[in-house]
Amino acid sequence: VLSKVENIFKIGFSKDPSLIIAANKACECFVSQNAITSTLGGSRKTAEFLARYADLLLRKDFTPKIARNTEEGISHMMKVYRFANDKDIFQKFYGNFLARRLVKNQSVSEESERSVINSLEKTCGLTCLRRYNQMLKDLNSARELNGKYHEWLDERFQKKPIPDFVSTSITILNSLIWPIQPRSALRIPFELETSVNTMKEFYTMQCEKLQQG
Repeated sequence: VLSKVENIFKIGFSKDPSLIIAANKACECFVSQNAITSTLGGSRKTAEFLARYADLLLRKDFTPKIARNTEEGISHMMKVYRFANDKDIFQKFYGNFLARRLVKNQSVSEESERSVINSLEKTCGLTCLRRYNQMLKDLNSARELNGKYHEWLDERFQKKPIPDFVSTSITILNSLIWPIQPRSALRIPFELETSVNTMKEFYTMQCEKLQQG
């Protein structure tokens, strides 16, 4: 609807400024106050729904039923986002969904994630954007560390197999960056203790190397 209206303003009214201002106010009012928001709890729901829509667009299981493609969906979302109040609510939900996509390896691509982050640059605070980018950077560092870990493991196994070792995928992240926090203490199954301790050994070695410079 917004795209059609924009074309009408462009072709039929030569982008008349006063008309565009009035239309923007009307869009802002409608996006924040409509039948859905009135029923479900106010304008805050619009921001939450936009974040959920973005999450659907940016997941690997994206379906064309939502939009023809991720890029088109992002473009449509940003048009609506301009008129949404409670942008801080959007940022909170978006950050949580971003973290979940990255940790669970559900993101469609880092390029698409960065595209949304760059689109939000004009409306979100620098702190918010910095955290989003830090999560992407932290995950890339974790993947790089995992690569080194598996190389180190291969060398270990060539010299001497590790008894009771079970192949696992462990991602080490900076807890100060990510909004996801454990709800309870992690209890490692007995079968994985050797694998976890082996990763700890490698990680400790890497930390010592960094400290030594």
